[in-house]
Amino acid sequence: MRSLVEVTVEKDDLDDKGDIVYEKKKAWLLHFGLDNTLVETKHGVVPVSYTIAICEDIETGQIFCYRPEQLKILSREIKK
Repeated sequence: MRSLVEVTVEKDDLDDKGDIVYEKKKAWLLHFGLDNTLVETKHGVVPVSYTIAICEDIETGQIFCYRPEQLKILSREIKK
């Protein structure tokens, strides 16, 4: 089974009022994974892990990683 998702991403441009412009793309949700990074705090460097969604762009086939809150599930289909 695979899921078609709508991904909301920030564009590099701002609108006339200076607000952030968002773009919606469609992608196949492949699976979820973990991303590890180091965050500097006043107490030193702390390792942090967070969930990412690994998706394939429906038009180009490119693989991208997104935060789960950027996704909206549109449909599911059984892949044969």
